[in-house]
Amino acid sequence: IYTLLGLGAAVLSRTLTFAAAFSAFGDPIPWLIALAFFFARGFIKTGLGSRVAYAFVAAFGSSSLGLGYSLVFAEALLAPAIPSVSARAGGIFLPLVKSLCEACGSRAGDGTERRLGAWLMLTCFQTSVVSSAMFLTAMAANPLSANLTAATIGEGIGWTLWAKAAIVPGLLSLVLVPLILYVIYPPEVKASPDAPRLAKERLAKMGPMSKEETIMAGTLLLTV
Repeated sequence: IYTLLGLGAAVLSRTLTFAAAFSAFGDPIPWLIALAFFFARGFIKTGLGSRVAYAFVAAFGSSSLGLGYSLVFAEALLAPAIPSVSARAGGIFLPLVKSLCEACGSRAGDGTERRLGAWLMLTCFQTSVVSSAMFLTAMAANPLSANLTAATIGEGIGWTLWAKAAIVPGLLSLVLVPLILYVIYPPEVKASPDAPRLAKERLAKMGPMSKEETIMAGTLLLTV
């Protein structure tokens, strides 16, 4: 609202013409950024993002490495639908990863960080950058890059072309980065039996998919 008030003041004071003041509103990029925050809020408020992540953890999180991969690929699955890396990594996955680490006896600040939390946090941080580069709609900067490319060389980059170009290096990075970190910065705990148990408990507490989650999932598929 402060932006709109500032633009209104600029027009009234004749600092800017109306066309100049509101020219950015005709660009799709600011709207995509705004949409990213709406989608992120929808995933967080309905619990759909947490449900997806807990489902992956319940299925594959019995070992520390499997737990890391389950979070990495859950985040990558949500990446095309949430064009904001901070919303995905910070809004959905950070609270989830923190609770999983604490369930496995790894907490920040009490000397147990290296049990699991340090490796898991570092893995999720490094791979969130990879998933953000894999899809045109995974980060607001990506369509801006596509627009700049089109304006510079007159060649457009669509969603499918971007995904085809990025899918192989992206998947290789998602597979290799957790493994490399597991070797050079290993967690002390190699098994995480409490993580799937916690995930199943959280899923049971959430119950079946709600009407709001179903609407969110349908809107997501339609929008992507």
